[in-house]
Amino acid sequence: MHGDVNAHRGCSTKSRTSGLSPEADLRDASRLSYIYGELARLYRRIGRPDRAQPLENSRLELWRHWDRTLSDSSFVLRQLEAASHPALMQGSIGSLSHADSR
Repeated sequence: MHGDVNAHRGCSTKSRTSGLSPEADLRDASRLSYIYGELARLYRRIGRPDRAQPLENSRLELWRHWDRTLSDSSFVLRQLEAASHPALMQGSIGSLSHADSR
């Protein structure tokens, strides 16, 4: 479990330093949002909500930015809704990925 957190943490750090532009490129925003969401989920799973909350806040702020930029986008609105209620999404992405790997 801790290995998963370290792997995701490394991905998050690399994404911030690898030329991603999440405020300018919707694809990059989606990728970074996924990383933030999964890392926050893992932190909560290991009992570290103090580490999860800043990631969830960053994810929410990212989608608020895109909502201001593309206010009529149904994709952005769905992402904003998911980022606004992270507890509802807990396990949904990871569970699907895990189930697909069997």
